[in-house]
Amino acid sequence: MAKVRGSAILTRVAYVKEKFGEDGWKRLQTLLAPQTRHVLAGAIENRTWHPFETFIDLNVRTDSLFGRGDYRMCMEMGAYGADKNLNTVYRIFFQLGSVPFIMSKAASLWSEHYDSGKLISKSDQRKSLTLQIEDFVSPHCAHCFSVMGWAGRSIELTGASLTERQRTSCRNWRDATCTLAFRTT
Repeated sequence: MAKVRGSAILTRVAYVKEKFGEDGWKRLQTLLAPQTRHVLAGAIENRTWHPFETFIDLNVRTDSLFGRGDYRMCMEMGAYGADKNLNTVYRIFFQLGSVPFIMSKAASLWSEHYDSGKLISKSDQRKSLTLQIEDFVSPHCAHCFSVMGWAGRSIELTGASLTERQRTSCRNWRDATCTLAFRTT
């Protein structure tokens, strides 16, 4: 079973509370799996490890309750997480670093956020970038969309304009990897 850092869970909770208020949070809690409610009742800190299923349940249930059930809200939550977690100490790196530099650093820090898989960053230095999620033990579309939202917002934090983002392959489609493609101006 894969694990995720508490920071990813905490940003989802903060997103729901900020966007839909305490009433929205209470509505969502009634839909969450019992195991997710159990995890949320405990102590969650940015650096603690929690079941990946909790993260997925939060994403999927939020998207189905407040979104369209198409994982687009998972992308919003990923972008929200980038804003919350990267606009602090890391802000200077985003102001000084290029998109390929920032994404290569994100790839090297993957294991700080997930205890499974790896993120491979590839750039042709001509305004295109791909991220591949490899060897993740429990791939899920909500995770791909979340990473896509986080990466897209991270690209924007460098000052680049994001013109396109898409999933070009996915293990849930029976591909070997989950691949996210980005284009900037």
